[in-house]
Amino acid sequence: MSLDYVQSATSPKNVLCSICLPVFNEEESLQIFSGNLCACLDRLEGIMGVSFEIIAVDDGSVDSSLDIPLNISRRDQRLNVYALQQNSGRQAATLCG
Repeated sequence: MSLDYVQSATSPKNVLCSICLPVFNEEESLQIFSGNLCACLDRLEGIMGVSFEIIAVDDGSVDSSLDIPLNISRRDQRLNVYALQQNSGRQAATLCG
């Protein structure tokens, strides 16, 4: 997982942390993860004064892994979802994010 910080000169609240989440056939794990994602981001933003986004890149999954982040992204704009047409490996998915 790649973690990049970009700091704005205006105020700590404008700091943006992007978390790249490569996904390949992770349906079971994502179902567990999805229930707490928004609450975790809210808490982190409150504690750290940092706004977060998650970039989920589906690496050609053949299960319903892509559907889970898509459903979350409809409720929470901090999650951006991208999909690769075919499996290209974790590194390629991370670089696309």
